[in-house]
Amino acid sequence: MTNANFDDRTLAGLCDEFEAVRRSSVLLFASFDSEEWLRRGTANNTVTSVRALAWITAGHELHHMELLRTRYL
Repeated sequence: MTNANFDDRTLAGLCDEFEAVRRSSVLLFASFDSEEWLRRGTANNTVTSVRALAWITAGHELHHMELLRTRYL
């Protein structure tokens, strides 16, 4: 991550990207039926359900919101 140049990102660019990723995640999860929510697979060597991944995604969003607040606002 040394060469990622995170300090060169603008707040406006970060907000645009955040909005696009969040919207695509919401649309993806909204498309699942009740059977799909219960499916399981392996992520990071751990058996995980689709429902768990939705919760993880939501928690990860909160993490990024905190980074935006503390670093850019």
